[in-house]
Amino acid sequence: MRTKTSFIIIFIITVAGAVFAESPHEQLKQMVAQLQKSPNDNALRVKIIKSAQELKPAPAVPEEAERFEGRAQFAFKNAKSPADYLDAAKEYEKAVAAAPWVPGYYYDLCTIYEKAEKYAEAKKSCEFFLASSPSAQDASDVRKRIAGLEFAIEKANSPEARMAKEKRDEIDLGGIWVTTPKKLCWDYQFKRNGDELVIITSCNGDDEQLFGSATLNGRSFTGRTTREWRSGEIKGRISEDNRSIVMAIPEGIPTKLYSTEYKLIRK
Repeated sequence: MRTKTSFIIIFIITVAGAVFAESPHEQLKQMVAQLQKSPNDNALRVKIIKSAQELKPAPAVPEEAERFEGRAQFAFKNAKSPADYLDAAKEYEKAVAAAPWVPGYYYDLCTIYEKAEKYAEAKKSCEFFLASSPSAQDASDVRKRIAGLEFAIEKANSPEARMAKEKRDEIDLGGIWVTTPKKLCWDYQFKRNGDELVIITSCNGDDEQLFGSATLNGRSFTGRTTREWRSGEIKGRISEDNRSIVMAIPEGIPTKLYSTEYKLIRK
């Protein structure tokens, strides 16, 4: 009788365990939730990638991930500067957070981060792509790409690159600028964010409008105007004392670049 009772107890425990055991898909969901709380846990990310590869059927990509993927693709298609590409990468990171097992997300992130000149992040994304698709047809090309990104990281961290960055950091363009001689009521602001330069124009401080944007390279910059009546390429150079800017802007019909000097009149 005791043996029969023991058998029944063991049977009940076994059945209960089978009922309450989590399915592989549920385990994947839990790991994804854990990764969202600790996005720098690379070991967990690789574990998720490997687990998803073994699931049959393959896990469905959440609509949330597809939505952020669409936003990222639009941002990437319309990007014109490293900052724009970085915005696209941020949207793709949200797609990755929702579906960290999708190989294509990492491949695209590698491309976008490289365009944004974030080489360490690009390298990491390429490595995750290889972890998710080790037998991909382009695996050899991706490995070469990773080697190229390692070179870019080394170059960016070289003494010469650090010195150039220090020189850029010395550039302070805050304040109000005017042309010499001043044209009508127009004044200008050159707002800097890292290597990005946004040029604002206004009439004696009123009715501020976007004039153009550019990318700094040392004390030189290139970009484009956004004014319909003066659309085209702009080029400029900042003086060593940060008090004078010579900028070539498009004027006339046919449009040509004409150089104008801008002076800092008020901080």
